[in-house]
Amino acid sequence: HILEVVERLCRRVIILHRGKIVADSTMAELKAIRREDTVEEVFSRLVEQVDTEKIAGEILACSVA
Repeated sequence: HILEVVERLCRRVIILHRGKIVADSTMAELKAIRREDTVEEVFSRLVEQVDTEKIAGEILACSVA
């Protein structure tokens, strides 16, 4: 979806991540709760996946090299 268009046209949004609802609210509530300016920023924060083991491995590899 083009989230900029969703933000302009929709009053309420449900954000799914891996088949689970991670947000169900109005646009204004989502932006206020997450302290973000756009729904795209809210979406990015909610579905962001951090692979800590991978990051740790990359840091270790850089420090060894």
